[in-house]
Amino acid sequence: MSLPTFQQILLDKNKWLLRHTMFWVATTAFLVTLDFNSARSGWDALETTAIFLPLNMLFAYVILYVLIPHFLIREKYAQFVLLYLLWSLIALILNFVVRYAVLVPIRSGRNITFENFPDKGVYRQVFALGSFALMNTIAMFGVPIKLFKYWYIKQRDALQLQKEKLESELSLLKAQIHPHFLFNTLNNLYAFAIEKSDKTPAMLLQLAGLLSYVLYECEGRLVPLENEIQLIRNYIDLEKERYERLDISLNFSGDILDKMVAPLLFLPFVENAFKHGASEQLEKPWISVDLSVKKDTLIFKMINSLDPGYVPSNGHGLGMRNITKRLDLLYSDKHELAFGPHEDYYLVSLTLQTT
Repeated sequence: MSLPTFQQILLDKNKWLLRHTMFWVATTAFLVTLDFNSARSGWDALETTAIFLPLNMLFAYVILYVLIPHFLIREKYAQFVLLYLLWSLIALILNFVVRYAVLVPIRSGRNITFENFPDKGVYRQVFALGSFALMNTIAMFGVPIKLFKYWYIKQRDALQLQKEKLESELSLLKAQIHPHFLFNTLNNLYAFAIEKSDKTPAMLLQLAGLLSYVLYECEGRLVPLENEIQLIRNYIDLEKERYERLDISLNFSGDILDKMVAPLLFLPFVENAFKHGASEQLEKPWISVDLSVKKDTLIFKMINSLDPGYVPSNGHGLGMRNITKRLDLLYSDKHELAFGPHEDYYLVSLTLQTT
């Protein structure tokens, strides 16, 4: 059975007794050691510490569990300071009461009350003030721990919230990709169905395979790069049935095996090449896809022909907007993306770090 970590002791609600016991055992050992030189014996030092321990605990817990969470953490600094000073005054009085109503009678064996101070009163009052200062010191030991716990929990919650937001955004973007991909493909099938083409059944089977991958194999954050390459091949095979004069060049090279990438990362680019390139050209259209991997760097380049009269729109389609945002969320500063028209062709260039 392994020992609990510092993080578990600090944050686990079930271990509150353990962390409080550790703190007060360490505090008691410190006080006994500190008082040992002035006491007649180690027993006297332990006795003094035990008598004042409840007051020390009360003083510290009021600061840690009332003043700090309700005033200091909420930035009510003036109220915190005033209440701290008031509580310190009350604790000072209680310290005198405990010393002269409990400790002194036990030590002297006489019934000495708060009003009947023993001899050497000035010395005893100075000693009591020193004990009160020590009580503040003990409480101050707990304050950094308490503040660190608040800071740690706040940072953890902020990171968790950011993670949940990121996952939510990615899920939404993937949900948008699926119908976008399906809509384009169904349009293709609709055209064949109208023509009553014999290719329609085969295309339906290909579509079923593509949808199976999109719906069931893309649930994780990362998928094998090989699967994404096969998806590109399958999608292009499905699209080629529509174009008799389409010239397609595919090149996949380098360290492809065992590489992982975000799912559906390249499909929107390929979709756009067909939607805005091949489908709008009267002349012989062409598409070139090149994907290479060298160590942990992936370079994806896709070029498709454009009609000479192509006029770029002010914005980009849903697929391009989605993929741009997904890259920003998933790869942050680990990718470079550039795309746009160049005279008679459209170029997409993506470089990213794989895992």
